[in-house]
Amino acid sequence: MHRDADEAVEALYRSDWGRIVAALIRLVGDFEVAEEAAQEAFTAGVRQWRTSGVPDGYHLLHAARADLLRRLGSAAEAAHAYTRALALAGNDSERRFLESRLREVQPPQG
Repeated sequence: MHRDADEAVEALYRSDWGRIVAALIRLVGDFEVAEEAAQEAFTAGVRQWRTSGVPDGYHLLHAARADLLRRLGSAAEAAHAYTRALALAGNDSERRFLESRLREVQPPQG
C-alpha cells in the first residue's frame, strides 16, 4: 500500500471507526453483526485504495449500512444506502464496486 493510503487508512480508523460501528449497532442492535459489517466495508475500501488511490469523498458509513441491510434482506433500504454511498464515492473504481452491489439488491428490470 502506498504511504498516503496507509496514512488515510490509519486516519479513517482513528476518526470514524467508532462512529461507523455505533451507527450500525443502532440499526441492528447487535455489536458483533455491526462490527463485522463495518469491517467488510472497511476492507473493501482499503482494497480499492490500493489500486485507485485514496478517495476524496466519505462513503464507508453508507456502504457498510447498505451491506448490512442487504444481508438482512432489506433490499429497498440497502438500495437507498448504496445510492447515497455512490453519490459520495471518490473514484470510478469505488463507484463500479458500489454499482455492482446496488444491482444485486434492485429488482430485475423488464
